[in-house]
Amino acid sequence: MQNAMHKVLREFVPEITITFLDDIPMKGCATEEKDEAVDATGCRKFVSDHVRDVGKILNRLREVHLTLSGEKSRFGVPEILVVGHVCDSSGRRPNPVKVEAIARLADCRSTTEVRRFLGSCVFFRLSIPHYAHMAEPLYALLKKGKKFIWSLLHHDAMEKLKKILPFKKDLYGGKLRDIGFYLSTLERRGDWNEAEFKKIRQKAYGFLLRDGYLWKRPKRMDGDFLRVVDDEDTKLELLKEFHETLWARHRGVWATYTKLNERYWWKGMYNDVDKFVGSCLHCQFYSKVRHRDGLVPTYPPSIHFRWVLDLVMMPPGLWGMRYLVLAREDLSNFVEGRALRTKSVEGISRFVLEDIVCRYGSVGSLRAERGDLNAEEARTFFRRYGVNLKLTTAMNPECIGKSERGHPPIVHALVKACDGKYRQWPRLLPFALWADKSTHSTTTGYMPVQLMLGQKPIMPIEDTVLSWVSLPWEDGVDHKTLLALRIRQLERREEDLADAQEKLKQARLKNKFRFDKTHRLRPKQIKLDGTPLRLAIAGKRVKLFKRRDDTSELLDFIDLEHGAANNQNIEENDDAEEEED
Repeated sequence: MQNAMHKVLREFVPEITITFLDDIPMKGCATEEKDEAVDATGCRKFVSDHVRDVGKILNRLREVHLTLSGEKSRFGVPEILVVGHVCDSSGRRPNPVKVEAIARLADCRSTTEVRRFLGSCVFFRLSIPHYAHMAEPLYALLKKGKKFIWSLLHHDAMEKLKKILPFKKDLYGGKLRDIGFYLSTLERRGDWNEAEFKKIRQKAYGFLLRDGYLWKRPKRMDGDFLRVVDDEDTKLELLKEFHETLWARHRGVWATYTKLNERYWWKGMYNDVDKFVGSCLHCQFYSKVRHRDGLVPTYPPSIHFRWVLDLVMMPPGLWGMRYLVLAREDLSNFVEGRALRTKSVEGISRFVLEDIVCRYGSVGSLRAERGDLNAEEARTFFRRYGVNLKLTTAMNPECIGKSERGHPPIVHALVKACDGKYRQWPRLLPFALWADKSTHSTTTGYMPVQLMLGQKPIMPIEDTVLSWVSLPWEDGVDHKTLLALRIRQLERREEDLADAQEKLKQARLKNKFRFDKTHRLRPKQIKLDGTPLRLAIAGKRVKLFKRRDDTSELLDFIDLEHGAANNQNIEENDDAEEEED
């Protein structure tokens, strides 16, 4: 049968198919070829090429009068089962169902059971390095005339074969495959010399084998194990998922890298992320360089103490939405937002009540621009719910720079997500907010949602490409153990908050000194004796004073001192605002 099928289809072997008895698997295109342009018929080229290959096989079978089973045939599927092996774009691997059946087998009690076990294992011998050496003690039991005696040697050989079968060696190459083999068997392979074995054993201390996958051990004792990824298809899938999807929203190199690096690991990950983001069409088309100045620092005393609120005008969107109101927590950089039809005091007040107070409790300090909430009804409303509202001084909106600097990433994320259909921004707003919350802060090194809620979020991709967090830990773990783990997690949150607060303080001090060094400020002070008015500009070594103590007599003062301000140019430094970095 095998020879006959090979003779019939030999002109298509191995470019299109490799026959296995009466099974005829036909290969599709490589993953990197799927982005080619469409052909003349409007069909994508990799699809039309595959259809053409299928047609060649079917025509050849018709010429030799062979009949196919329509019920058993499968076309255009991502993976198929061929002779007990699962075949897909990543290669060939043993059928997990059969591997699990082998793993459940108990110790053999007769030569018949030994033959049954070895018969199942030899089926997958291509997936087991040095199979003959590992199975030698079991084959010795099948020799004629030898009495059947099951010993610890035979038990160990059987367990090694059962442990190495789930290892997905096709997903790893080179040293990683050697490490996986060692962790499966804890033995030296026959072709390793002593120096190679010591080196592999030393490297294996940094890895763990679980569920057939390699995991890299964390640097911190309380960190998560990282799934080791070595095949290019999975790397590309992860890069696309963490940069191009709705919840990722085309963030930069550092933001994409930190999300990946918390769950997965491969050598040269940062360079791969840098190249992928740098070649992203959307990022090249929409992104632009934004320049920002260093500012005077303030320090939040604790989490959820100070929120900064601001309103952004947006293009007309769905449901009549024209405005975006955003509020950021000062320490964690956690953001909440809502689309509004109008910039009324009532709409903004309801947002603060429903999305902040009702979720996180009363706010110690809420900063906002004077124009947005400068009404008695707003003060009365917030006073009723224990919110301490603080408005910016007149002509000084930079006091809420914390919120102002958070607008561009969210707005540009919405621009990229809409892809020209700008009316869709209210529908995509929750995804942009989630991408912002789950992105590590460059200042604290923590995700805002992690500091706010006390735990890291699970990303959608982790259901299909397992990470340490998304493993089914509930299986075999009692309720008391889960509670104990949660208590430890909450205890660690206080340490994370203290660490984030210290990093925030140091970063803002660093930015302050950098600002003073890079901006040469002329020492100048204008004073009118007998009045409270002062317009002051500090020198290089002195931080800026408040811009004005009082503005009621500014014009009179300028007229008096400088002849109606015709011959004197009074300069103010607009960078000296009370903002946070």
